[in-house]
Amino acid sequence: MKKSQLTVSELAEQKRDKHFPIKFKDYAIEYAADRDVYYKEQMKIFKKVFPPGVSFTPNKKEDKALDPCYREYRKIHSERFLITHKGKVVGWMQGEMEDFETFYMRNTGILPAHQDKGVYKKFLAEFEKYIFGLGYARISSQHAPTNARIISLKLKAKYVIVGSETHERWGKLIKLVKFKSKDRYDYYFKKVD
Repeated sequence: MKKSQLTVSELAEQKRDKHFPIKFKDYAIEYAADRDVYYKEQMKIFKKVFPPGVSFTPNKKEDKALDPCYREYRKIHSERFLITHKGKVVGWMQGEMEDFETFYMRNTGILPAHQDKGVYKKFLAEFEKYIFGLGYARISSQHAPTNARIISLKLKAKYVIVGSETHERWGKLIKLVKFKSKDRYDYYFKKVD
């Protein structure tokens, strides 16, 4: 099959090994092929990164009713990574195709003891090369306005603030986008001025 006929998920299968795993110091950032293993590991530490009360949780009946939607959603291109330190899971990143040109970094978390060690910065740099190499033109993410550490890091990495949202589940969010093309970046700032 020609490269131009591959889906982004098929292309990712071919290219992912060129970028991951990332190993440095005592850390490793690896693709989590098994969704069940990924979610099990993520949930072990989720509340240590994002304490209860940070977001609305649907009741069990509402959550169960979403099953058909979730099955459909799982068909789109998605990525899941686990971050380990000396073999123990200390963080994660997950995301998916937002639209035909945008990859959405949905959720990243690193245990507090492993923050400010360069883990996220190292991951982000390689992840951007990988995602843009798949053909995406934009990477987006949303963050609580109080998450100054990550917003600052992304602004330094040439992400731009493109909007905000008040979400009933996640609260106030700031949307950031990084453009693959310098032309797009320049055009955005020309239009904003």
